[in-house]
Amino acid sequence: MADNGYKHTKEDKKRIAEKDANLSNVNEEYKMLKVEISKAKIEYINVKDRLDDASKDLKILELDLARASLMDDKDKARAIKEEITKVKAEIAKIQVQAKVKKEKMDYLKESLNEKIQELMEDPEIKQHLEYIIRSQKERAIKKARNGIEKSQAKRSKLRTLQDEALKHTSLQNNLRGMIYATSQLNKLETALKNPSLTPDQRADIEDKINATKAKFEFNKDALFAYVKKSNMDIELSDLSGLLNQKPKMDKDGHVDLTLAFNKEFDDLKAQENQCNK
Repeated sequence: MADNGYKHTKEDKKRIAEKDANLSNVNEEYKMLKVEISKAKIEYINVKDRLDDASKDLKILELDLARASLMDDKDKARAIKEEITKVKAEIAKIQVQAKVKKEKMDYLKESLNEKIQELMEDPEIKQHLEYIIRSQKERAIKKARNGIEKSQAKRSKLRTLQDEALKHTSLQNNLRGMIYATSQLNKLETALKNPSLTPDQRADIEDKINATKAKFEFNKDALFAYVKKSNMDIELSDLSGLLNQKPKMDKDGHVDLTLAFNKEFDDLKAQENQCNK
């Protein structure tokens, strides 16, 4: 009995095989471009964060300068002006880096869009790409929503901790001790990486690291003993951003907790805004 069904010719089979291979290549190229864009975006965000931090430092220095000028403290004003000059130079440097990172990210996005436009001319590839894009958008929305929820939950916990600290001097001291110790540990661990250190210098830094860690642990244990006693819902991981804020001293020579909390809240808000983009 004759087969009335359509039989693919050699040319048809060759065309289908080429189409499948092309589709596979397209998928790989698309994924690679997406990965490159993600990397470029992270690099750009990191540079922008550094720029934001430097800009905040500049504002604080300008306020300090105004205060020193009002008090006619010429030596302090001169020292602050020198620091302002350094920060402005750093800001200019970071701005250039941000521009380069932004241009790279924009170029990769443009390359991806051009690739998509070129491939959309093929109905089969268009259908496949639309499926990929739709799936990725759904995942991105879910990821963004989770990121925002986590950020909001962390901010709520930190607000509660800040309110409690305002009522208890001991909590304030514990938080100050942890923030300052974290700052010192970061500096000491960076110094320890210097390959030109002598054995004695290395041993001295390691001793300082151990002593600073002990101070951190003392304050951490005291703080979380209060947290447990008060049934507060907060963990050490919730404090990571706060503890790594660059400490600024208040007029009494203590770590300025209000400034540290506000900077952390600003950072969390920036993360949420990034998730909404």
